[in-house]
Amino acid sequence: MLAINGYNEDLPGLGGEDDDLQWRFEGNGLRMKNVKFQTIVYHLHHHQRRIDVSTNLEIMARNKLSNQFKCRNGILKL
Repeated sequence: MLAINGYNEDLPGLGGEDDDLQWRFEGNGLRMKNVKFQTIVYHLHHHQRRIDVSTNLEIMARNKLSNQFKCRNGILKL
C-alpha cells in the first residue's frame, strides 16, 4: 500500500476504487490473485450507491494515460 500511496482520496464517490488499486499495484509489478470462494471476505455496507462513479472512472483514465501508479492524495499527502 505504501508503494502506491494507498487509496486515491481524490476519487469522490463509490465505484472503481478497487479497480484503481489493482491497476496501480500491477503497475508496480505486483500480480493479483483471485481468491473468490477460497477465503472469507467482509464488505462494508455503504449508505450510498455508486454516486459519482463516472467521475471516478474519468480520474482513473487520466492516471492511466500518464502512467501515474502512485496517487498524490493518499496515505502521504504528496
